Amino acid sequence: MIVKTDIRKFYEHTTYSHVKAFFHTDLGWPLDLARMLASACTVDGHLPTGSCLSPLLSYFVHKRLFAGIEQLCVEQGVTMTLYVDDITLSGARASKALLHEIKGRIRRRNLETHKDKYIAPGTVGLVTGIAIDGDKLRLRNKQHQSIVKMIDAVAAGDKAQADSLKGKLAAASVVEPAAAERLAVRLERCLATSSTEQ
Repeated sequence: MIVKTDIRKFYEHTTYSHVKAFFHTDLGWPLDLARMLASACTVDGHLPTGSCLSPLLSYFVHKRLFAGIEQLCVEQGVTMTLYVDDITLSGARASKALLHEIKGRIRRRNLETHKDKYIAPGTVGLVTGIAIDGDKLRLRNKQHQSIVKMIDAVAAGDKAQADSLKGKLAAASVVEPAAAERLAVRLERCLATSSTEQ
C-alpha cells in the first residue's frame, strides 16, 4: 500500500514565528538575532516561494516534525519518503489510519494537508517520480521515452546532449538496472551505426 499527502502551501504556512523559533530554540541563537534573521528570511510573514533558501530552511524549521513522523513510521514498519512538502508512506502496514495520525501531528504544527492519495497493492504508484510496481522500482514511461529521444539525438550527431544522457542513464541504473543496461546497449548500437555511416 502507498499512502500520500501534501502539505498545502508549505512555504506560506512556514511563518516568521516558525523560523524565529528555529533560530532561537533549535540553534540556540539570542532572541534578537533570531528575530533579525527570521525577518531577513521571510517575506510578508512567511517563507517566500521561489527563494533558493525556502526548500532547505523549511525542512530544518520542521525537522522535529518530520523526524517524529519518521520515527512513528519506523515503529509501524512503514517507509516514509519526504520530498519538500510531499509525504509518502509505503509498505504493507501503510494505512489511512496511520496517515490520519500523521495529519494530526502536521495540524498541531499549524500546517495543513491536502491531496491525499491511496494506492492499493498491485497498482503501480509513483514515489518521488519513481514508479513502484509491487516490490520493484521501475522507470516511468516518460523517463524511458526521454532517454530514448536523447539516444536518437546523440546518434544523429547532437553530441551536446551526451553528458546529460550519461547522467540520465546513471540515474536510471539506480532505479531499474536492467532497463538502463538495455538503453546503454541501444546507445552503443546507435553510435556504432552512426560512426560507420560517416
